Amino acid sequence: MKVISHRAYINGPDESRENNPDAIEEALKDVLYVEVDIRLIGGDYYLGHDKAKYKAKFEIAWDNLR
Repeated sequence: MKVISHRAYINGPDESRENNPDAIEEALKDVLYVEVDIRLIGGDYYLGHDKAKYKAKFEIAWDNLR
């Protein structure tokens, strides 16, 4: 069975964790898979469900998928 964290939630909804890069890193260590919301704006990628909240650095995020 694969456990997938939704927007970096581990123990239910928590707005401070939602698509937060630090929370994503933590969730990747705990559950291995994380679903996040990614937006492309002006050639840059951002994390955020309803709006662009965190500028994404894929060189960091993608390293966790190895």
